[in-house]
Amino acid sequence: MPGGLVGDQEESEHKAVAFDVFRRVGGSERTRIRTMRWISAGFLLLVVTGTLVSLATDRAAYHPVRLLRSIAALRRSPFLAPDVVRRLRAYNKPGFHPDDPDNTELLERPSGAGARPCMKITPLLSWNCNLDGRPLTGDRQVRRTVHTPDLVHPLGSGHRTEEEVEVAGTAVDEVMAELAALEDPKVRAVNERHGDDHGVNLGKLRALAKRLKTQQDLARGLWGTGDGAARLLALLICRPKAFERDELDTMMREARTPKVQDWLVNYVVKKSPHAEDLRLAWFADPDPVVAAAGWALTAERVVKKPEGLDLAGLLDVIEAEMKDAPDRLQWAMNTCLAEIGIEHGEHRARAIGIGERLEVLKDYPTSPGCTSPFAPIWIDEMVRRQGGTSPAAR
Repeated sequence: MPGGLVGDQEESEHKAVAFDVFRRVGGSERTRIRTMRWISAGFLLLVVTGTLVSLATDRAAYHPVRLLRSIAALRRSPFLAPDVVRRLRAYNKPGFHPDDPDNTELLERPSGAGARPCMKITPLLSWNCNLDGRPLTGDRQVRRTVHTPDLVHPLGSGHRTEEEVEVAGTAVDEVMAELAALEDPKVRAVNERHGDDHGVNLGKLRALAKRLKTQQDLARGLWGTGDGAARLLALLICRPKAFERDELDTMMREARTPKVQDWLVNYVVKKSPHAEDLRLAWFADPDPVVAAAGWALTAERVVKKPEGLDLAGLLDVIEAEMKDAPDRLQWAMNTCLAEIGIEHGEHRARAIGIGERLEVLKDYPTSPGCTSPFAPIWIDEMVRRQGGTSPAAR
């Protein structure tokens, strides 16, 4: 596994996007679960067969004592840890989504021989597992690290080794200097037309985040600068579950630009254990930007975990308020309207009817090959791709 994949939040995002595309083009839960079970069974069969063949051709395996010791040692394998098994089983559960687990447990942990990738198997145990793909020779042997509770970092959650405490994170001023060097006036001019206040190309920003890996204390420091590019970078290198509920609420109210607000909701809040609490708190907030975040989280629940939501009540609010809502709040409410129509057939006709009466985003410019955000068209197209029937098509 390439070292660049470790701790790379962009790869986690790609996995979630691929999953969402599968659903949007008509992939069903039954197909997903059945395929995952076949792959799991096939992989297990391949591993068992390969192991038996290897044992049959290895004369050392004919020694019974040595063979029994090797089998007994398997129970200490990080790949048989209960948390790994639980992660794999989760893929077979209805309603699963790749965003549900916190993928920030793939960490880059420093050691005496320098930075090397490690896989965190449990909150108290990690292995370096040679994730960067170089040969395990010399000082590069598999290293097991036990993380003691008395070494908890004051600025982040989780446990740290003594080596981690001794190694200081990348200084905020050094990163700010790198961001300044990436500043492009042309990029800034384009971003400012869309309400954003930074001049760093997002591809280069993600490359920087990929190099820095996950650093929660650095993320907090970058956010505290108030700089737009620094805050975007902070959202890429943070640990979403490390933020407290009130901290996320403050961050949302501090976020001034659309891109920072969007990334905060999608990359951090949605992966936080406080997401539902914040959704309820933000939903009817007098600040339309904060309320938009509440509606974005509600749209997420409409798709992934609709149980307990009053979908008819949501449609009532949308019908009464969306037409005159400020732009960002209107967009979030429209997204929720479309998701209700796409995902819930019993409400589809009403959702399309509301969209047709309000005509919100009806004339929104749409590039060739893209789907219009106008709810009736959006719902119709997504239902068609899923193989369903839309009232508008009858």
